[in-house]
Amino acid sequence: MSLSNPGGCGEYCKQNAQWYDASIVSRGSLPVVAAIPNYNMAQSLTELLPRVAQQEYAAVFILDDASTDGSRDVVVDFDKSINFVAGSQNAGAGANRNRIVDALDYSAIIHFIDADMLPETERIPELARELTSGDQTG
Repeated sequence: MSLSNPGGCGEYCKQNAQWYDASIVSRGSLPVVAAIPNYNMAQSLTELLPRVAQQEYAAVFILDDASTDGSRDVVVDFDKSINFVAGSQNAGAGANRNRIVDALDYSAIIHFIDADMLPETERIPELARELTSGDQTG
């Protein structure tokens, strides 16, 4: 796995490359990445993660905001391939969203999912396919 983004990388990515895996993004296509800001939502994550696993995401990021409720354990126990990005201090959901936008640097379609919501299965990847199909109608 490469830790450099061939399409460019935001400043946060450059400083925190240990969690950023550029193999999830590729030039010429826009994969869909799930980004889930989290603060002490371990119970909700137990319901959300199975639903997210049914989607066709290129990667899933849990953007943790210094949780103290065992959220990391819930994520790791569910699927070790999920990228758990632990914050060292509580900065708020907006700061977590900004971290992933900066890190991916427009190289993916980012689907933000609140930790307490349950998205419909297959809807987001379906929309992404439409966006990236090259069909210029409409």
